[in-house]
Amino acid sequence: MAVANKTKNTSNPEDERRLNALIELLEKLSIRVKYARGYFHGGLVRYRDQLFLYLNRAAKARHKIEVIVNELKYIEIPPELLTPELQDILKQETESGQNRNAPAAKKE
Repeated sequence: MAVANKTKNTSNPEDERRLNALIELLEKLSIRVKYARGYFHGGLVRYRDQLFLYLNRAAKARHKIEVIVNELKYIEIPPELLTPELQDILKQETESGQNRNAPAAKKE
């Protein structure tokens, strides 16, 4: 089933493909994806034993990918749902996130 991205932001087609793959994974994990406007980062919410992932509608695809990958760290994903493509996405995003969070090297 194709996942429609509910944003009007034009993004890198590769980021859009990755975002759609991650959203499909969330659906297979029974996590409902909700889009909202406002001043918030986004993230996973449990409400009455149901998981929801809120994404900021105005955010770029790259930011949405980062939010999803960060939240998936806390969820046990059955191995049969992790396609090679999803494994690559999660690995690359985790590595790039570590590089962004690493302190900058001091120049002498």
